[in-house]
Amino acid sequence: MANDIKPRVTVIMSAYNAERFVAEAIESVLNQTMKNFELIVINDNSKDKTGKICKNYKDKRIHYFEHKYNKGKNHAVNFAFKRARGKYACIFDADDVMVNYKLEASSKLLDKHPEVGLVYGDAWIIDEASEITGPLSFPSRAKKNIDDKFPDLKFSMAKLCKGALFSQGSTLFRMEAIKKVGGLDEKLKVAEDWDLWIRIAEKYTLYYMPVPMYLYRINPKGLLSQALKGKFHEKSKKFVLKKMQERARKAKKC
Repeated sequence: MANDIKPRVTVIMSAYNAERFVAEAIESVLNQTMKNFELIVINDNSKDKTGKICKNYKDKRIHYFEHKYNKGKNHAVNFAFKRARGKYACIFDADDVMVNYKLEASSKLLDKHPEVGLVYGDAWIIDEASEITGPLSFPSRAKKNIDDKFPDLKFSMAKLCKGALFSQGSTLFRMEAIKKVGGLDEKLKVAEDWDLWIRIAEKYTLYYMPVPMYLYRINPKGLLSQALKGKFHEKSKKFVLKKMQERARKAKKC
């Protein structure tokens, strides 16, 4: 990955059987107003044309890896964390779309506020045809009319501890924070981002930018949709809360 200029931001994209949407996702990163970034794409042993589509891109900022075995998104992201060269980073799903000013606006805020470990914003919901259907709402992820206002997502630890306060794709965080708190918990099948945000929030200030940062796709075949069909979500939530309580108890003893 040796380049003359060190990237300011690392975008991490784990892709599994994402042939329908991965090109649109990659294009949205390449079209960013800020050009000094790297995009690490991990093809997690896809069985479709995901790999072929990704290899068609010759942009030197894209670093492509293929896993011989499917090890899951969390493992793929942690694999990328170890190779990230950017001062800042974000996790970006292969079926979503990044708003073109996200990296520039978010990185400028982190430059200005060294105490902030993570910045996040709003998001639109899009369907499989990439049509906007409304603002993304937490914690229900309910679809709303397109004219509805975005929900109030100003950070509070109490809100974050109750459930997912903001969306993964809207964030940009310091790699320094990842090194301090660790990467994604590979035991979790869902809510792994929520667990990571809590750990970062325990050590850093979080900042909300009230503008749309990305387009979140409601994809019936996506990892989140598949996980929510089972009992993974509630089990993961209980596991995250248990870990948080354990860390709080340890902190009081110090």
